[in-house]
Amino acid sequence: MKSSFDTWLTKVVQELSPDTPFHTERRSAYHALQNSAFRKKQNEAYSYVPLQELLDACTRQPYPAQAAVAKAPTPPHLPYNHTAHTITFINGIWAPTQAAVGPTHPKIQLRRLNELSPAKQAETIQRYLPDLTQSEDFLATLHILLAQETYLLDIPAHTRIDGTIVIQHLLTEGNAYVAPQLIATIGHASQATIVEHWTGSGASVAHPLVHITLAEAAKLTYHTLHTQTTPCSHLYQLHCNQQASSTFVHHAFSFGPRLLRLNATVHLQGQYTATNLYGLYAPDTNEKVDHQVCVRHHFPASCSTQHYKGMVGKQATGVFCGKTYVSPVAQQTNAYQTNQALLLSEEAHHYAKPQLEIYADAVKCSHGATAGQLDPEHIFYLQTRGINPIQAKQLLLEAFGKEIICTVETVDVRTYIQEKLCERLTYMLQ
Repeated sequence: MKSSFDTWLTKVVQELSPDTPFHTERRSAYHALQNSAFRKKQNEAYSYVPLQELLDACTRQPYPAQAAVAKAPTPPHLPYNHTAHTITFINGIWAPTQAAVGPTHPKIQLRRLNELSPAKQAETIQRYLPDLTQSEDFLATLHILLAQETYLLDIPAHTRIDGTIVIQHLLTEGNAYVAPQLIATIGHASQATIVEHWTGSGASVAHPLVHITLAEAAKLTYHTLHTQTTPCSHLYQLHCNQQASSTFVHHAFSFGPRLLRLNATVHLQGQYTATNLYGLYAPDTNEKVDHQVCVRHHFPASCSTQHYKGMVGKQATGVFCGKTYVSPVAQQTNAYQTNQALLLSEEAHHYAKPQLEIYADAVKCSHGATAGQLDPEHIFYLQTRGINPIQAKQLLLEAFGKEIICTVETVDVRTYIQEKLCERLTYMLQ
């Protein structure tokens, strides 16, 4: 007997027409998803937030092969918009009329994949699709099948983008399955800062893919913000390929989605590459946040950092599974991984699985994970200074999160995140 997900998936495939972009790849993905052996491989990766729970969230939503733009809502005010080059998406579809909140940089090029010639489309798809197929991850394969609009964001060589590029995603009222793709290419020796901000009030499923290619000596700082309490489920796929001497910095802040599964994979494909990945998450009530992070060192003399912190309240669940892979040729690799979590109630759960897979000898690699509660002595000390217990807990939690927030270099963005964390902690400690 078919499961509800299988029935839903079959219906989706029947609605795909032969002229749908990368139709062959979609059919291959569909057959992989139906394979029982392929599903069994997923058990370990989905041991803390079960795959079936994620699939149930999907099947509750209607799937449109082409997502529809609802009546454009007024985009929320973001405190860093006055210096931003803003690109707005509504239900995964680019809304150019909503885009120009701030000045538009002439060298920021955004195009739809279907605007290219068939030959160029095929060439572009082959640049990023292997990263999804080779991962053998269920959600990555599902995204291949269900991907809707694909957008190409290009910054040419030797370009420094002053100010912040804001990619604003609005999910409107109602239930929908939204699966956009953003393929970003940062040219040789170019620099940019991007803030991807998700807001929405509907019980939608957002299943985006962000694929980034950094050319030699390029630098990209990328912030992914889920800072609004929302009934949405987010199945987020992030891939980054780095060439020699490039730098990639990523921050993930999660303060409210009902469910977030974030898969982040970075390939360091040149010497002297640097990757710094940071995360701060604060799930509450029955919310679940699941980070799956993998950094793969393929060349010598590269370095990476993974530092994630969680504050888990009530019956919430937090997960961090981090992996560092060092190939046999990646000598002189420096790689560090840390996860720290605070449990704010007896019913809260947190799971950590730090992993090192090292095949080189001359390396410096370490990993570690801790989980615990606020120190009663610290709370008591603050109480002796006239601070009530709730305020004392909030001060300690703010200090705990500040280590991650302070790694954000853009002042306006850092201030915004600090304010949202304070709002979140006020809610969690009620």
